[in-house]
Amino acid sequence: MSAGFGYDAGRQVDAGDYELDGEEAAASAIAIQDDTDTEGALDTAATTNANNNPAWSTAAPSLTIGYNGYTVTADGSGVDNLYNGDVNSGDLGISGSMGGVSFAATTSISKGDDNESYSPGYTMGDLTLSYVGTNNSDGPGENASKMSVSYKMDAMTVSYTAASTGESGSNINDDYDVSVSYIAGALTASIATDEDSVPKLSAPYDLGGGVNAFFVNRSGTDGAGADKDFQAVGINFKF
Repeated sequence: MSAGFGYDAGRQVDAGDYELDGEEAAASAIAIQDDTDTEGALDTAATTNANNNPAWSTAAPSLTIGYNGYTVTADGSGVDNLYNGDVNSGDLGISGSMGGVSFAATTSISKGDDNESYSPGYTMGDLTLSYVGTNNSDGPGENASKMSVSYKMDAMTVSYTAASTGESGSNINDDYDVSVSYIAGALTASIATDEDSVPKLSAPYDLGGGVNAFFVNRSGTDGAGADKDFQAVGINFKF
């Protein structure tokens, strides 16, 4: 059993998604467990502040058990969906590996089998294969799947991911990403593209001592004609 609080303020470059994250919240909140709630949800009392004070929150009770390569997680606030981490996929998860075979699954005790995700995987030398499926992707059709293949050749890694979006009639190749990454000492450089043919470049450099410099660039327009240009350079510190 654990209790805690979180604090978030300002904005930060999300180099992985080529965007800015963490806008200051307009409300502060304290979450309190209500024992009369059969769903185990948190009742939240929030106060709005016109000065954009950062948000405070507490975590729901959670339990993680690990043994001999297997992990079982129970979380009252929800377990992340394996296809879409922004979606809660039930309240129970299990994962593990045996040799080159790995697996993970999430399900809901309270909502039955309408909130599940699963992911088998296999690694053989420098080749890694994985598959993810779910019936709760938070898309119009909910059902979605994703296949990933990566192959490592010395300092270079080639990766390909194809996914269906959960929309009606969506195919496994409707949403795809192709990337090539290269590691040379403290530098990790990668170039990637997707179904919109928008090239992306990422180049983080480890300066040591918890300091990381980075450069990211994305340019072009997507299939709908939206401008996807984004450039950022900066330094991250970890203490």
